[in-house]
Amino acid sequence: MKIIILAFLVFCMVMLSPASMAQTRQQTPFDVAELLVQGASADEIFQRAVGSTIRVEPEYLGVRFYNTNTNTELANDDIRVLMGPLRQDGAYQVIEIALALSSNRLGLNQSQLEQLVDAAFIATMRRPPEYISIEFYDTRVGPSGTGGGPSGRVPDALYIEAGVKATDSQSESFHQAIQESHELVASLLPVAEDELRNLLRALDIKIERRDGYIALPAMAAARSKDGLEHILNAKRTELEVQFGVSHIEHIDWRMSEPSPGVYFMIEVGYYVGPAATLRELEREMDGVFYR
Repeated sequence: MKIIILAFLVFCMVMLSPASMAQTRQQTPFDVAELLVQGASADEIFQRAVGSTIRVEPEYLGVRFYNTNTNTELANDDIRVLMGPLRQDGAYQVIEIALALSSNRLGLNQSQLEQLVDAAFIATMRRPPEYISIEFYDTRVGPSGTGGGPSGRVPDALYIEAGVKATDSQSESFHQAIQESHELVASLLPVAEDELRNLLRALDIKIERRDGYIALPAMAAARSKDGLEHILNAKRTELEVQFGVSHIEHIDWRMSEPSPGVYFMIEVGYYVGPAATLRELEREMDGVFYR
């Protein structure tokens, strides 16, 4: 098991070029040896190496691929064409096996690891396409929208050092607001799936279906309109992490006051992600937002 995990660690570590690596303090062979001597597990070594190299804690790691020719997100199939469907599917199967053998202790989910494999493939190509630009980002902060070429851009500093975004998103009061939002949303939503779909259809948000995209709702509730948008941003990030997708475009939103002093906001947006994930989400959503 440790051999598989460590081999995968080495594979992921080659994704950044010397230029992008220079922005961080890299893990050297001596660092890894020290961790082994200290009795660290393969999982701990993996998480330490990822955090040091990419400057993001594994559980909060996000990856985005951009097409600089069109200034848009890279289409899902572009990397698959370059990598080859059989090779990509094989790599994804190895990830699934490694996760099972590690009892899912790596701090990264299947979707995150698949994105890292895609990024590693692009970065290690002899002549990677110049139009592909990759960004590694902290999902608690969100992407900047600016990649770093085929080798990738990483945050300038760790989140805890950077103090990114001048909001109280990490304060105790904000955590309490998020928890209250969870409880309020749960009390407002119907239990039955059919009733939930009907509620979403009643929003009357109708859009065109796009290949490689899924329309999903992010929901937030609060007892004040102040700060509700920040709560919704946090809920959108939770949605991305939960399903292994990335928000790409805002579509529309609705706000209501279902009871006096309680404000309920639903935002619908386009998300991208692995094809299998999008197919499963499409079955769950049953096309509620499409014309």
